[in-house]
Amino acid sequence: MDQARHLHEQLGGGFTVAVDDLDGSLHTALDPKPNAAYLVGSDGRLLFRSIWASDERGLHAAIASVAAGLPPRRSESRRMVGPLLASMGYIDGVLRVAGPGAARDLARAAPPMLVAGKVASLFGWLPRDRRGHAVATSVGLLVVLAGWLLLG
Repeated sequence: MDQARHLHEQLGGGFTVAVDDLDGSLHTALDPKPNAAYLVGSDGRLLFRSIWASDERGLHAAIASVAAGLPPRRSESRRMVGPLLASMGYIDGVLRVAGPGAARDLARAAPPMLVAGKVASLFGWLPRDRRGHAVATSVGLLVVLAGWLLLG
């Protein structure tokens, strides 16, 4: 609860911070994916779900609809590749703030994401939301180079 209060203050308030139990019961009931985002109406109804919180396009469209008094055009966004790549540049910083337990959890649940986050931090001169694209491009180039060297 202290961390939630700190986050609320740090980000300037103006919104509700939901706090889950240590087992992640609410998170698991909504969706077990690690980084989903939900737009919940003032009546508690789920209005929109995005598989990845970094799907800004889908979230902006849903919020704009609700702000205009309309239901979101879609109730869910399943966009994955773009939002996933956009999130990679934030992984290392989030893990630094979240502490060693979070890094261990990510290493256990999704080791490639942990590695991608570490590699993305090497592209510090790029905006954070473009670093994952640099990682994907680098990995692609390495695969092509390795294939070229192996096949000669």
